[in-house]
Amino acid sequence: MLNPQHEEIIKNNSTSQRDYDDNIKCFLTFGHLFNYNALACMSQTYCIHGKPALNADAMVGIVRGFVDPTTGKKICAMMKAEALTPEYDDQGNVNPHTVGIRYIAMRTDELDFAKEYGIDAPVHEWTFTMYDCRMRGNDNNKTWKQMPLVMCGKRAATALCRVVFPDVVGTANSPDELAEQILDDADEVERIAYASNGERIPYDLKKMPTLLPISAPQPAPQPAPQPAHKVVHVSPQDPKFHLRDFTNISTVLQELTDEGIDVDDSLQALSNYSDGTSPTEMDEFHFRRFFYPIMFSPLRVILKNGRLAGFTREGLKDIDSDSLAAMFDAFYGTCYNKNRDDDLLGYCVNVIKWTCSPWFSELAHFTQKLLSKDLISEETQEDILDTITKDENLFSQAMYDDIMKTLPLFE
Repeated sequence: MLNPQHEEIIKNNSTSQRDYDDNIKCFLTFGHLFNYNALACMSQTYCIHGKPALNADAMVGIVRGFVDPTTGKKICAMMKAEALTPEYDDQGNVNPHTVGIRYIAMRTDELDFAKEYGIDAPVHEWTFTMYDCRMRGNDNNKTWKQMPLVMCGKRAATALCRVVFPDVVGTANSPDELAEQILDDADEVERIAYASNGERIPYDLKKMPTLLPISAPQPAPQPAPQPAHKVVHVSPQDPKFHLRDFTNISTVLQELTDEGIDVDDSLQALSNYSDGTSPTEMDEFHFRRFFYPIMFSPLRVILKNGRLAGFTREGLKDIDSDSLAAMFDAFYGTCYNKNRDDDLLGYCVNVIKWTCSPWFSELAHFTQKLLSKDLISEETQEDILDTITKDENLFSQAMYDDIMKTLPLFE
């Protein structure tokens, strides 16, 4: 139920009257699923042309945790995702019907009914493949090219939630689903798809940035604009080469704010994982240790809720590896590699290891931003990621400097 306190919170965290109206609609539609926590609802819901949408990851989490008020039991007995095994023809072409994600779920009430009457409980499945993607005309979209399994997983998950748990989520759509249904602007659809994979609105795909000048001012007052794809060589003495300002908590929070990162999440994650020192008393040594793996990394979304048993497979076994992998993909541009990673959880463990390196964290996130603005190619990004994830390069500033000198900078 909307009360004056909710209205005040939503008003203080809205950027315009339209944003306020949209947030109110989302809260009235989905607020009960977040125990009427206005900020939590705002962070996981979107309004597109006046129609509220619910983030796919949030939808899965809500279904998994929803308790039936009449029985006191969780409605979802089990829900998991499985990657299909790709099949290839004699020419090495993959069958798109075999590239995708299958979501499987069981309901507690159906299990109880089955036990009572001695019958088999139904196991519900929903599969989404790259063939389905192609049939919907999404196979040329950047998000589907960069994160095919993540996107397939989201579509399979939301469809399964609607079909099997309509008493929890109703007919809710994820933002990228709703955008495809009602928007004609392809760039806007792409932007919302990126947002629903980890960041609210990460980048404006329609506005190309201005490249920074790198030498003495040009004598002509109106030089011809440089093409967006041109590589601008810069000096390591350029201010953009400097990493973060870790002087004190204020400068660190400003760094996070400049990146569009939720400082509340980062501070809570830091409090859960620091050595007991208050953030206001931390010095540069503390922030160099904790900034990248705890505050900067998307892992903060999980860490803010409490300590993990560890950052090994065993310590991470209870997390939603699908959601964490999706956040890593969107933030760093990394992706699951079956030749390197044992499975999706193994991929998450590897990325967490990499984020201990400031050079990996900065380069991976920066190249992901460049790719989103079409300033580098996917091949260039893949080559850079392959280079910086080698163990001998993770903590190499020389490697960082050499790569940065080949990349365009933007404001």
